Amino acid sequence: MTDAAAAPHRIPRRSPRRDDAPAPRARHLALVDPVTAKREARRRWLVRIWGTGIVLAALAGVMAHALMAQGQVRAGKVDQALSEETRKYDDARLRVAQLESPAEIVQRATRLGFVPGGARRTVAVANTPSTADTAPASATAADQVAKRMTDQQP
Repeated sequence: MTDAAAAPHRIPRRSPRRDDAPAPRARHLALVDPVTAKREARRRWLVRIWGTGIVLAALAGVMAHALMAQGQVRAGKVDQALSEETRKYDDARLRVAQLESPAEIVQRATRLGFVPGGARRTVAVANTPSTADTAPASATAADQVAKRMTDQQP
């Protein structure tokens, strides 16, 4: 065996035949009519404007829908707050009605040291007609003081 490496065997290639040659490519340059070019440019601008208008209209619709949804959420919160305030108001009215009941008034008067009154006594005052239903302020001064004291108590 020899130490020298053998040269690779080359396969001869056939040269392409004329009928296998690729067809010539079409020319990429063409004559452009200026009127047609302007018409095409104008048409492209119209398409762009219409496309932009449609996208903007869609965005306006989405924005209007979002604003209406926010308004509904806000209205729901206001309605909830109104219900809560109405409940508080009704509770306060009930408490006032309970405090204004005759039994509560008697109980508070008893706590303040008042005693139940007896029969009504009419006192005749000089120089006034006897049929008068109102008494002068000096005659009711003690009652006014008692009234002020009960109004100050919680």
